[in-house]
Amino acid sequence: MNKEGDQLLKYNENRVPEARSMGCWAPIKSLYFGFRGNTSVCCFNKIHVVGKYPELTIREIWDSAKRKEIAQRLVQNDFSLGCKGCEELILAENYKALPAKNFDTLPILRTDYPSKMDFELSNECNLECLMCRGEFSSAIRKNREKLPPIKSAYDTNFVNQLEEFIPYLENSHFLGGEPFLIPIYLDIWERMVAINPNIRISIQTNGTILTERIKRIIHSMNFDIAVSIDSIEEDTYRVIRKNGEWKKVLPNVHYFREYCRENNTHFHISFCPMIQNWEELPKVVAFANELDCNIFFNTVFHPKSCSIGSLSSTEISGIIDTLSNAELSSNTQIEEENKRSYLQVISHFGLWKKEALEREELESKTGPAADLTTYLEGLKHYLQENSDSTLEEQAAIHADIEAKLNYIIDVAAENNLQETATGHIIEMNYKTVVESLPQMDREHALYLFKSFVTPLPD
Repeated sequence: MNKEGDQLLKYNENRVPEARSMGCWAPIKSLYFGFRGNTSVCCFNKIHVVGKYPELTIREIWDSAKRKEIAQRLVQNDFSLGCKGCEELILAENYKALPAKNFDTLPILRTDYPSKMDFELSNECNLECLMCRGEFSSAIRKNREKLPPIKSAYDTNFVNQLEEFIPYLENSHFLGGEPFLIPIYLDIWERMVAINPNIRISIQTNGTILTERIKRIIHSMNFDIAVSIDSIEEDTYRVIRKNGEWKKVLPNVHYFREYCRENNTHFHISFCPMIQNWEELPKVVAFANELDCNIFFNTVFHPKSCSIGSLSSTEISGIIDTLSNAELSSNTQIEEENKRSYLQVISHFGLWKKEALEREELESKTGPAADLTTYLEGLKHYLQENSDSTLEEQAAIHADIEAKLNYIIDVAAENNLQETATGHIIEMNYKTVVESLPQMDREHALYLFKSFVTPLPD
């Protein structure tokens, strides 16, 4: 058995037995509605779009061939349709941060209805976080990117169409932007209360908004609440989470924690380990232990200025050594789980160290990419050394990627952003490019580039 097979066996050992027949159950159990109407099977896979609202109804999206296609792939443990992020976490044995596990224990109530729907319908947000972008923050889009607002694809008809599906939902996750600032979410919650008040609602919030109205809403339903913090140091928090103040957020963290304790719902804090805050990891684990709650570590791939994966192998090795020397308590189940999450983050950094070594070895042969031409030459070497495809197939993949990158640059040039777009392209990891771009048409590639790499007008 190859290494990937061994890692898959280890992954399955960490799952409930009934879930092991499929790499991930999201296509069978879930739909995710994202910005501009793009819909996929989960919020971590924005590459394989299964439909778009309002071009298709919710029912038509659920019945689509594209949803069934990704389900068929994952039955065979094939993560190639936009699920490479989860596959990387499996290879790194970072199971606590693995989105795929969220779907293991969800029931299949009826095969013609999902038991989970996730919503990311608006980017309305009051913060301008360092690692974020305008796609997920209206404040960043307005103030940092100087772009017009993203027009919402969702309307009252969308909320009406949900009524068919609400009776079968077990769980629903709301993202932003900042969910407590998004009006359509209030409408959806009211429909859920009227039709199926037993749905477990989960929220990812920045913790800055806590009005009396919000208190009334959460006390009328069962809310699981996660608060993103990214620092517990006042100065660092202010740098990372621009417009936020840790001293103002901290009381809200305690309020949400007590709400969940009193209502027997789940509470956790989320933290993005980055270049700017990795030294805080032991402290933030201790903070979570004090709250008697789990900590969830997100993975930051972009921007390069924040991602630990963009550092040299020597720098990553130093971070691993420092964090490995920290002493963490493990006297309770929560503390043990948080320690395990912490160690899995370090394990993931080890994978990034390996990738950095491979990148440095490649650059020693080709030189660092200085422009698109040298980047594409490096891509050719990467394919030769990391692909089992024939030379003819490699040439076809290379040509496809080159055509799509040139198209993106042409669109950027129309907005006088050719140099900026090219600069960001040559910073992109070859592995990520090879695993994502060939799967999509050029328009979707442009959409993802605008969303996650360089902001461009719609």
